[in-house]
This record gives sequence, structure tokens and C-alpha cells, in this order.
Amino acid sequence: MNDPEQAGERGKNTKVIETFTRHGVPKKFPEGHPKAGMSEDIITSEGLEEMRQRGKNETEPKYYMITGSKSVQRARQTGEALAEGINETDAIEIINKEGKGGSKLSEFGIYAMSDLDPFKDAGKILGPINAEAQKLVDEKKLKPEEKEGWAIAKFLQVPDEKFKEQGVPTPREVASGMAHRLSSGVKMSDKLFKDLEMKVNNITHGPNAECLLKYVIKNNEKSGFNDVAEIGGTFKPGEFVDFKIERDENGVLKPIKINLRGKEYEFDMDEFNKLLEEYKEKK
Repeated sequence: MNDPEQAGERGKNTKVIETFTRHGVPKKFPEGHPKAGMSEDIITSEGLEEMRQRGKNETEPKYYMITGSKSVQRARQTGEALAEGINETDAIEIINKEGKGGSKLSEFGIYAMSDLDPFKDAGKILGPINAEAQKLVDEKKLKPEEKEGWAIAKFLQVPDEKFKEQGVPTPREVASGMAHRLSSGVKMSDKLFKDLEMKVNNITHGPNAECLLKYVIKNNEKSGFNDVAEIGGTFKPGEFVDFKIERDENGVLKPIKINLRGKEYEFDMDEFNKLLEEYKEKK
């Protein structure tokens, strides 16, 4: 990646794909446990294998970086499985490097980022919603496999005042952290050598990506969404969204595009910048 002859040509005709991926299928605490039904901090063997297979199917661009949330390991576990799959091919170079003395940057060798951490204290709001969802399942009004998506969709519609009353970050505050992570890709696109392309896969948690999309996606000429059903529902484990960041031959940033479930959406740069300002003010 380091070509001295291109040192003065940084940021021209570059491309960065910033991907936000929900971690793989986690193990769940069993019935009778105080946290019954909630995710343990470990990915199932099936979930890891799914991500390894996903990695084998990655064929471009040549350079690839993987990050995962800092406070819990299941996102970085997912990233490691993805890396294992990628390493079985010769098409892509993962640029994650080992630290001094050969020590890994984390126990999984995946860059750890706090902006990708789980939605803090979400259970205070989500708990009663999950109970309501379970009641619907028991009454045969909701299929068991629909429970999680139904609950998260309703969670994202809770007024900010309810979050503040419980001392829980709002979806917009979570979105600001995700926007800050996304901004690194915008900055990176201006620093890469001319014509270079790379992908950064950020392994995070539900509903973090949905929180960001709630404000920055443009759908049917409207910014954001009121109901996550407008973009096809909540993310399942392993599901992802791509943000395509490109600069032209003069280094000018092109409009960012969002690729989600085979459909391309426009990106609200004004709202994105507002989220970044809110992030700075909070910090």
C-alpha cells in the first residue's frame, strides 16, 4: 500500500467501502438463568462457520480491514471468523497487523472500537417490549422467529424522553457514535494513494446500524425512517449495510451511497454532519 511515487497523489480516485455488520449468531442464556433469552458473549459454532464462508466469498477490493466492538468479544470473534475465511483466498490482503513483539491488537487480532459497542442499557427499555412480544408469541399472534425483529422495531419507535427518563442513551446518541466511526472512512478516502480501493468491515451489534440508518438514509425522497419496516426490517445476525465513499480524479468527495439488501439509497450528508457535531459536543 505504500508507494512513495504516489505520495503526492493521495485522495484522488479512491474508494472506501465502510460496512457495518451485525455479529454472528450468539449463544443464548438458557431458561432458568437470570438473563434467559439474552445473548451470551460468544458466537455459536454455526455462526462462526457462516462468517468463515462469508469471508471465502469476499473477492474485492484487494485491501481489507476488520474492526469490532471494544467492550465485548462476540463482535471480534465474528471478525476473526470472517478473517479466517478471507485468508483462505489469495484475492484480498487483510491489513490488520500484530502489535509489538508479535502480540495481537486484541485477543482476536481485530481492531477494537468503542463506537461499535452494544447499545448501553438497552434492556431497560427493551425488557418490557420483549415481554410484550413473548405474550404475542404465547397467544400465537407472533411467530417465535419474528419476536426479536418485532421488539427492536418497536424499541426504535420509543420517544427519546422515555430513554432519558431511564438514563439510557437515545437511538440518536448511538447513531452519533456510529456516524463517528463512519467518518473515519471519509477521512481515509482522502489519505489513500491514488486509485486505491479498500473495505472496512465494522462488526457491531443490533440495533446500532439501524440507529444510524434511522437518520441518514434517504428513502422515497424522505430522510430517515419512522418504522424500520420501511427498509425491510431489522438486521438479522450477520446481516450488513455498505456505505460507498468515493473521491473523483481531483480528490473531491462524491455523494455517499448506501447499499442495503440489494438496493441503493442516497445518503443525507447534512444529517450526518449534525450527528458528528453532536458526538463532539457529547465528548
